[in-house]
Amino acid sequence: MFRLSTALAGGTVVGGDRIFARAAGRRLLARPELGSDRRAVTLFYQEPLPAGARVEVTLDGTGWTGEAGQPLDFDGDGQPGGAAVLHFETANNAGLPGTALIGRVLASEPGPGGVDVPLAGVTITVDGREEVLRTVTAADGSFRLEPCPVGRFFVNVDGRTATASQWPAGAYYPVIGKGWEAVAGRTNNLAGGTGVVYLPLVAAGTLQPISATEDTRITFPSSVIAQNPFLEGVEILVPPNALFADDGTRGGSVGLAPVASDRLPEPLPGGLTHALDISIQTSGPQNFDRPVPARFPNLPDPVTGEKLPPGAKTALWSFNHDTGRWEMQGPMTVTEDGNFVVTDPGVGIRQPGWHGTSPGSSGGGGPGGGGGDVRTGAAAACLPKARPAAEGASAVVRTNPPRASASRRNVSPGRRSAR
Repeated sequence: MFRLSTALAGGTVVGGDRIFARAAGRRLLARPELGSDRRAVTLFYQEPLPAGARVEVTLDGTGWTGEAGQPLDFDGDGQPGGAAVLHFETANNAGLPGTALIGRVLASEPGPGGVDVPLAGVTITVDGREEVLRTVTAADGSFRLEPCPVGRFFVNVDGRTATASQWPAGAYYPVIGKGWEAVAGRTNNLAGGTGVVYLPLVAAGTLQPISATEDTRITFPSSVIAQNPFLEGVEILVPPNALFADDGTRGGSVGLAPVASDRLPEPLPGGLTHALDISIQTSGPQNFDRPVPARFPNLPDPVTGEKLPPGAKTALWSFNHDTGRWEMQGPMTVTEDGNFVVTDPGVGIRQPGWHGTSPGSSGGGGPGGGGGDVRTGAAAACLPKARPAAEGASAVVRTNPPRASASRRNVSPGRRSAR
């Protein structure tokens, strides 16, 4: 995705001649998408990306203007037009005999007495090789993926197939995308470095349909609020028709699920503490075409035990499944009653997945120095470009490469878009 800090002029048409990707000496089959706020340009791949390849994505802004009619500079040379370019490398996903990866899949919610709850029947597949490189968890939640790729590769952990899931009619465990590593010739590589994968339970009645014509207010289901009263009033506000799938289909359902910050599917990086994380789940589509405003609870800081006072600033943090790291999205402000933190105007959630607030951080928006797990060739880049050529205003282009897999399928929540 190329995200602009100023909207393109109304009527701007984004076609395959304006944004395109090349790899292995040819253009890739892809479909462009301009967000409804005209600030995000996304390229969705319609074919598998070649494994172990360097991909170049180009956005040609020649002749384009901003919503106020001002010329835009996309390549940072001080002149109107030009092209913004990003590069990323796809991972190898071929299995190597004699190499295996092992681990256990557990419920994020501990059982009575705090004991771990294993999840049986969870399906684990290698991204791009789903039909041949796959395994299923045993009764104790353990799994063994053999053969598996060497180096860094990506998998989908599908909790919907777990014996404890009641998908799609009841409570279920979701699908998550993970980046794992394996050393050649070792049969005891630990999944994710620890060998433990947590999946949160999504309560029955969580998913709510999104309106095509008006804002949709998404809250926790009543059963979750009854167990966690502090979640009453927590919500996200999905703009009309903002949810869409990689093939362009608009609509679907969205829901919220709480996740303890110490049992996330992907752990927080060092130095970042959340009192609670909220998982945004969907019925399949994994794209918001504009930031989704959010209101989260103002909980005590896990370190100091104190809540932020009314009017204080904090920050919205989201796990970016395309870059594989936690990123700061922008500032949030504590409400007058001190019970909630709300996203500032123009700030919001940009994709389903895991989100939280970090007390004491104010946030400036965009990819933050969240540390964590930066995928090979896929770190988000902030380019000092695409500003109005005359005024020198701040119309920054932020590029967000896709996760570096060799697949084209959109299995929640790992996209293959040039985001």
